[in-house]
Amino acid sequence: MGEFKKKFICILLSLTMIIGLGVHSSFAASSTPEYCIVINTKTNKMGYYKKGKMVKQFSIATGKSSSPTPTGKTKIVNKIKNRPYYSGGIPGGSPRNPLGDRWLGLHLKGTYGTTYAIHGNNNSSSIGKNISGGCIRMHNKDVRWLYDQVPKGTTVIIAKSSKSFVEIAKSYNVKLQSSSQTSTSTSSGTKRSIHEMYKYDAGKGKYLTYINGKGYSRYSYISKKKDTGFIPTTWATKAGLTVSNPSSKNGYKATITNSYIKKYNDANAILKKAKDGKLTSEQIKKELSKLSKVSYSDAKKNVPKVSSKKTLLKNIYINNAGKGKYLTYANGNKYSQYSYLSKDGKTAYITHKSMVKVGLEVTMPTASNKYTMQINNPYIKKYNNVIKELESYTAKVQ
Repeated sequence: MGEFKKKFICILLSLTMIIGLGVHSSFAASSTPEYCIVINTKTNKMGYYKKGKMVKQFSIATGKSSSPTPTGKTKIVNKIKNRPYYSGGIPGGSPRNPLGDRWLGLHLKGTYGTTYAIHGNNNSSSIGKNISGGCIRMHNKDVRWLYDQVPKGTTVIIAKSSKSFVEIAKSYNVKLQSSSQTSTSTSSGTKRSIHEMYKYDAGKGKYLTYINGKGYSRYSYISKKKDTGFIPTTWATKAGLTVSNPSSKNGYKATITNSYIKKYNDANAILKKAKDGKLTSEQIKKELSKLSKVSYSDAKKNVPKVSSKKTLLKNIYINNAGKGKYLTYANGNKYSQYSYLSKDGKTAYITHKSMVKVGLEVTMPTASNKYTMQINNPYIKKYNNVIKELESYTAKVQ
């Protein structure tokens, strides 16, 4: 009996020690702080979360190998504008100040916000590297924005890891939503800026975009990775598409329809009846009176020799209305969760992939074709050919 009591007491003491390990124990209940910052010194990325949802991600600089940024769970304990760089005798607010003009002090290694912090910098090229004395550097515009968002007491988690922000936070019993959950968690519509869309300009009077064989605009739009082309919906109508722009009124749904697919199918059905001898000459003429040819020419084969110029477009947004609510409909079929909208909300952009989904033929702008995008709607040509064949039947059918 005495031996049993000893074992029982040992087990009880062990459980007590496990519970006493604190928040980092796997036995502790997970919680979601109001404000949370997760820093990964391996990737030099920072995620800012509010109520468990990702708000913004930043590129940062962290400690070098000889002075690594301390890891662990901590809090912002002070906020200082224009903190002087005491060791260098540089006043706060000076463009020479390596701390920038915002300081979010962290309680690390018992320093209570005096040594380690999230702050700005005077060398933007350092961002993305392990180069600091242990602090977390940000672009000045980014830290100014963050400074206004987070209060003292904000939870900060720092790790050197190959895991995601969510997984890192989970190891400290902090529950955060994954990016996919965050971007689709509301039906009110969320938007985030696209900074990877470029405009290619071949020069004055030199058209870069051909729609149905006609030079239409000097500009083509392409992603930074050069794997996605974009055109404004105003151009898409030139290719025979019917487009409704995404807006708050329609839940940010862009509807893209190639009306010439239906026109071609309808005209082809009439031609089939004519070929089967089910229509008289007068009936064919009556049907033809309802149809009209469309101006169309094949895409140009010779691309003008021009030099390319690219500028970054910063005022384009992705609008996402929520999980399961697709924002782009191609010929009535759900195609993509995203539509692209200008900052003023007046111009929508569709990808070349969306155009292909509605039957268009698209040649991406590349260096080899002098950044010329060629867009053709083959159904217009098919539709015109059916009309031409129907016209020939009026003479054959009595």
